[in-house]
Amino acid sequence: MTHKPNRAKRQAKSFAAAYREIGVPGGLPAAAEDCFTAWYELLLKWNRTTNLTRITEPADAVAVHLLDALPLARLLPPESDLLDIGSGAGSPGLVVAALRPDVRVTCSESVTKKSSFLMQAAHAMGLANVRVAAARAEMLAERFAFVGAKAVAEPAMLIDRFAHLLRPGGTWVFFVTTRQETVLPDGYRVAETVDYRLPGEHGRRRLLVVRRNE
Repeated sequence: MTHKPNRAKRQAKSFAAAYREIGVPGGLPAAAEDCFTAWYELLLKWNRTTNLTRITEPADAVAVHLLDALPLARLLPPESDLLDIGSGAGSPGLVVAALRPDVRVTCSESVTKKSSFLMQAAHAMGLANVRVAAARAEMLAERFAFVGAKAVAEPAMLIDRFAHLLRPGGTWVFFVTTRQETVLPDGYRVAETVDYRLPGEHGRRRLLVVRRNE
């Protein structure tokens, strides 16, 4: 007899409780609890067979997957668009889309199982502003106002590899630690930094806003 379904239900309840206890005080909207709980339940299900993330404990998931994406959701201007390279478990792409229904989000994910998860999660979350590109990001034809990635590679490598995806005057956004030294290619500068702290032992984080020199 398997106890996995019962365990998954307990974890989902714990996630909802953690969302109320640390997510809402941290700035996440109370009204989005059901949306993100639906995402979390699918994450647990898919993560049994697909390596989406090592971070699945309820409080850690709220902190690392949801609260870590909040500064980016707040930063984006109205009616903008974002390309999330290597979306994986959906952070920041799906999280930003849920928090900012006015922003058009493209989640690029070349691993078939992961892109399938993203499509199902976007549907379960009721996100009409998400497109999942089941392909390598460099194969995309369009350009975006904002391009970013989380825990994929160093900013300099991403800029060199994906510069053609950014519109003229567009903006790069990168998640780094406050201890991380960031080296940018020639011609680029850090236009803004947003420092914040995640709950528990996850420490201080930094969102880098990078633009080409004028």
